[in-house]
Amino acid sequence: MPQMIIDLLHKGYNSWNQPSTLLEVGIELESRSRLSDARTFLNRVLELDSKNFPEAYVSLAYSYMRDYRTEDGELSFTNGIEETDSGYIKACYISILEDKTIEEQFINWCSQQKDASILMGLGSSLIWKGMYEDALYFSRLGIKLADLTTIPLGLSDYCFTMLWLYTHKHEIDLEKEVFPYIQLLLQHKPLCYNYHNFMLNYYQNIQNWEKVIEQSLSMLDLFPDEETTMVAIAIGYSKTNNDQSAIHWLSRAIGAKPSFIRARRQLASIYERLGNVDLAVEIMRQIPKANPANGMGYLFTAGFIFKHNINLKEEADSLFLKGYSLLPEFEKGSLDRFEDLKPFLPLILKK
Repeated sequence: MPQMIIDLLHKGYNSWNQPSTLLEVGIELESRSRLSDARTFLNRVLELDSKNFPEAYVSLAYSYMRDYRTEDGELSFTNGIEETDSGYIKACYISILEDKTIEEQFINWCSQQKDASILMGLGSSLIWKGMYEDALYFSRLGIKLADLTTIPLGLSDYCFTMLWLYTHKHEIDLEKEVFPYIQLLLQHKPLCYNYHNFMLNYYQNIQNWEKVIEQSLSMLDLFPDEETTMVAIAIGYSKTNNDQSAIHWLSRAIGAKPSFIRARRQLASIYERLGNVDLAVEIMRQIPKANPANGMGYLFTAGFIFKHNINLKEEADSLFLKGYSLLPEFEKGSLDRFEDLKPFLPLILKK
């Protein structure tokens, strides 16, 4: 049975006094980037029962962080620790800790636990600290301790971490170390978007593009309004040299979510490769108009315009400075990793 966003909203509001159902709905909405709606239901869970749902605090914190509301995310973590004393929340909190002394204390405490979920949560958090080898170590330690007759709280974190590390060139046997656990998660919750997305990411990592298309199309049967799946289909078609089908699915993704920056960038990239640069530039110019609150959208547009016409430097500079002013602090320090943005970095030094 398809599970559209509207179906989740109806399920949540029809279960307003059932915290377990509200938790499921809230986590699902957060994983599908419906962040404000997710917070509605996750906050309701905690109104009903603030003690017994640590994952509600974690998902709520992530929903704030993904909306660039880091302070609210931190408050969700600290409230969760105060209310539940959950080691799992402590492990996840490490991902955003800025105080190095407190960070070291939390890492030290979590690393000494024999709880699989804490260790797998720790592994996931350490990615965001750049501690990749430690992330891999604690994830593997956690899965060894996991009781797989139930579904441990951190198993989703484990799959995410291992897939992320593989994508970033770490030595992992995906078939043995990840694939069976994705299958286990899907058996447990066959209508969980995030678990299907793990399987999609698995096929993307092994570059089996036919399976990427097959998996994405099956996901779209379950989640017909999920625009990120449409982009995955498009990428699969692009990798198999079917540009027209890729263009079709990217256009559908943009139609489903006009503010979808990644879909517009992918579409512009295809037209750029096909030699239609003018159309590619126009597609990029629409990004700040469709998503005016996202700073990176302005920056990507600036880089693309200047790359193709150095005479438009004034327009590109203006877009870059506008976008930079909208960036949260944690994004400002990593712009040099984008080659197209390097010509604009002197503008920052002048400020």
